[in-house]
Amino acid sequence: MGKRKIDEDLMEMAEEVYDGIASIHCGSSKPVDHFRDIRSLVAEALQEVRNEAKKLKPKKFNYRTKKPKLETPRTQNARHIIRAWKKLLGVEDDPGWDKLHYNRTLKTVNDLLDYFGGDKGKTFDCIFTIYKEFTSKGLTVTIETIKKHTDTYREKEMANERLNRTSNSNTDRE
Repeated sequence: MGKRKIDEDLMEMAEEVYDGIASIHCGSSKPVDHFRDIRSLVAEALQEVRNEAKKLKPKKFNYRTKKPKLETPRTQNARHIIRAWKKLLGVEDDPGWDKLHYNRTLKTVNDLLDYFGGDKGKTFDCIFTIYKEFTSKGLTVTIETIKKHTDTYREKEMANERLNRTSNSNTDRE
């Protein structure tokens, strides 16, 4: 329901109240103009309602201070990873970055968290390792690039775990 429709409904109710009071007191010695004061009171009340409605209007979205109302562990983990990602990029205090990239980064970070079973540590290790590997080669890295190379990271980690197990079992036998 639009604001104009609400105002029209309130004005109609004010007219009905005015007409009702005027018809009740028609036999009284007070002139009908006295009831116009009631109409002005209703109009003032309507203006107060409008002013209160303006105060309740949602404010412009502020990307730096906006926080979820109820934070689940998943959203907390995603926020922590995004904060760490911003530190890696060197854009910690850049509100423009938040405005342009935060939602896209959040989606990708949530995908990465899902891939690693919600483990924040493994997710950040993956991000940091791939970032370090690519930047050492002189390449630029985006969060989407990291997402694309997560499978190769995981394969390398699994291979390293297998090597560690076999080397540990060999040292145990000796």
